[in-house]
Amino acid sequence: MEEVKVDLALSDEEVARALFATHVPGQDTLNVGPLGPFLGQPDGALRYATVCRLMADMATEPALKADLLFGAVYGIRNGSGRWEESLALGLLDECAALITDLPRDQQPPLIRRDLYHRGLIAREVYRPGHFLRAAEIHETAAAIAPTKAKRVVELVVAAVERMHHAVEVDDLEFLDNQLKLLRETLLPQLTTLTATDPEALKWAQCDVPAHRFYCAWLMGRGYSERRADIVCLANLPEQFQQSYAVWHQIAEAALELENGELLSALYKGDYIASHEIHPTHVTFGLLIAARALARMGCHGVYQNLLYRIVYYPSHAAHFTRAVARRALNLPPPSSL
Repeated sequence: MEEVKVDLALSDEEVARALFATHVPGQDTLNVGPLGPFLGQPDGALRYATVCRLMADMATEPALKADLLFGAVYGIRNGSGRWEESLALGLLDECAALITDLPRDQQPPLIRRDLYHRGLIAREVYRPGHFLRAAEIHETAAAIAPTKAKRVVELVVAAVERMHHAVEVDDLEFLDNQLKLLRETLLPQLTTLTATDPEALKWAQCDVPAHRFYCAWLMGRGYSERRADIVCLANLPEQFQQSYAVWHQIAEAALELENGELLSALYKGDYIASHEIHPTHVTFGLLIAARALARMGCHGVYQNLLYRIVYYPSHAAHFTRAVARRALNLPPPSSL
């Protein structure tokens, strides 16, 4: 496939027109890969969403229009601030209306994508029990997934959301149950599907190692796959290196903290917090730096960093917020 290049220095309207011009007539999707660099820039996720929304307005086929609206939702979800939940759900409602106009046999893959995004929105916008609600949505998506790979991915995502719930409510037994489910049932199935499904590959080699490592680390729990997960994060497939390299940095800093290499852990935590954009990455950096400072006896700065995590102005990172709240003896929020 010929690589598509678009000058991202152009205006959003110009980028949208240039990228939309690469669409192959008759195809239900459009390669939005050229917009990827936006996600590493301040306010870039909003530009990503805006360009996808503009291209959706140019499309006439319902499936293509829905595909581009899903891209806009992806951009909104990856924003660094408190993005508008109603805006993301409104775009998904537009998608749902478009899907009903398609032949019945074409609907399940798009309905599954709709549910996938709704699950991620449910987990990122805080309400009590939100991670469990997200898991339930992903399990619904699994029931209608068009392929075995997509079904297993959704079940893996549901297990990951339940791990997040365990961290948030400080339930070690619940975490262990999800680690066991991943180890004995879901990941063996997922691994057999990575050769044919890029999403399965991403979850097996990038997402699961990262989520499993940080959930267990936040709970102070060792687990049998930990060394393998760290190796995975250190040797990411080339296509994922840019997006997931930060998780290896976080794991390195966390391990240095465990090993008493406090100055190095402090430096790396501070660097991550200062140079990353996504709130989960930023708050992990702050938490590692805070714990290093506490072990150095700097308890005032330690508490200040914990408060920064608790009141970080963004959706997402609820598990790090929960850990910071417990360290400060603050009650769980009723809502955010």
